[in-house]
Amino acid sequence: MRNDKRPLPTRRPLNHLARRRGIATVSREEHALVQFALTWLPFGNIANEYLWVEFGMTPSRYVDRLAEALEGPVRRTLHPETLQELKRFVSQQIIDRRRRNHQH
Repeated sequence: MRNDKRPLPTRRPLNHLARRRGIATVSREEHALVQFALTWLPFGNIANEYLWVEFGMTPSRYVDRLAEALEGPVRRTLHPETLQELKRFVSQQIIDRRRRNHQH
């Protein structure tokens, strides 16, 4: 029988040990953003309707979030060539966005 005077153990997040050691961990969202980009990378562009359904984001917001994710802990989980390919993809998307904005 359990001693009622002892506090119940608290449930900690799965990455609590990594946080305590100062190791940044990859969030589920960052992982999903990268996986989605890797799926669409061979096509050169991401279909807007899939972005909205999957993440509820506009293409501009998605590219911004992906760029942020690639500067975070997720970069350590990717092969260097894959990381560079994703960064080129993000850069091209940002350049294309600027061109579209200047044409209007």
